[in-house]
Amino acid sequence: MLYTPQFFTISLAGFLTACNAGAFFLFPLFIADRGGTTVDIGYIMSASFLASVLSRPLISEIIDRLGRKRSYFLANLTMIGTTLSCIGFTGALRDFFWPLLLIRMIHGISGGFTFTAGFTYVMDIIPGKRMNEGVGIFGAFSLIGFAVGPVMAEFFIDQWGFSAYFLAAAGLPAIGAFLLLFLPESHVVGRGSGAGSYMALLKRPKIFTVTVLMFILGMGLASTSGFISLFAQSRGIALVSTYFIAYSASATALRLVGGKFIDRVGEDRVAPYALIVGGFGLIFLLFMNSMVYLLVAGLISGSSQGMLYPSLNTMAVRNEPTNLRARIMATITGALDLGSFAGSIILGQIGKALGFPAIFATAGVGFFVGFIMIKIYSMRYQDIQTRG
Repeated sequence: MLYTPQFFTISLAGFLTACNAGAFFLFPLFIADRGGTTVDIGYIMSASFLASVLSRPLISEIIDRLGRKRSYFLANLTMIGTTLSCIGFTGALRDFFWPLLLIRMIHGISGGFTFTAGFTYVMDIIPGKRMNEGVGIFGAFSLIGFAVGPVMAEFFIDQWGFSAYFLAAAGLPAIGAFLLLFLPESHVVGRGSGAGSYMALLKRPKIFTVTVLMFILGMGLASTSGFISLFAQSRGIALVSTYFIAYSASATALRLVGGKFIDRVGEDRVAPYALIVGGFGLIFLLFMNSMVYLLVAGLISGSSQGMLYPSLNTMAVRNEPTNLRARIMATITGALDLGSFAGSIILGQIGKALGFPAIFATAGVGFFVGFIMIKIYSMRYQDIQTRG
């Protein structure tokens, strides 16, 4: 059975954690308010992704040894603490640049833990024949959180300032941590799990392909989470959260109705076309001159993410043993964070040199490259299956 109290509790915890992450989509406004440039934004936003990537080997080991639930709980507490600490950063950015960078790195590590532990927990309890559906619904809760977070952030910033924004952003994962206390552990391997090395995983064509595609997806997310608010602001467009609302609404709708379809058709057949749609969604932002463009771009990109992300996750763990799941999830989510990290820096430099449109053009082309890559993998895999 898929829809159990256990499933909905971990999904609600994921929603509350995602609200915190979504609230930080508007963190560039705080950096800019303190005198930061697009380059500063790129470095500070990427700091959390870098820390998350570098900590991935440790994350998977702890999740296996300590347990999915316990790891999630401790990471939530860390997320709360780092969010609240941002209240203490006052004055010009140059006066606290390095301490803020450190806080963002710790926040990124906590996010990596919650992200990996949550999805691994869900993979443990979802029936195998309904994997895309289960991952899609669980992810839908997170997507709604990514939409609620920016709306909440924009409201609190406008009404009461940045201190209230950080207080609100910290309060939601606190509720999530409380909910986790009522969940049982889904799987604990302990020492000597024999999960194998990351390099061994990456030598496998399927894992390598999904890892690269997650990197490309991370680049796309970096372009929107890091720069869309300032791009819209530069063109005099208010209500930046419109994009994130449309994005999450579209992705959530497809998660709710598309999971069974993907299970029936196959994730390897759906993912290529989701990449094409995602590329067009980012290219569409080049022509943004009103809130309507934000809305349409959000709907297009959200529809891509609604099909792509669960497809890639399921593709990675399909037919894999339980004791490999935490390591596989750490590998592919680490690639997502690495793409976000690299994208924040690279796209920040591109934006400085060529302007905001070049940021979204670069990220969009990456999705088209991903389409070619997964089609090549699919053809080779089918050829191997035919010969076998």
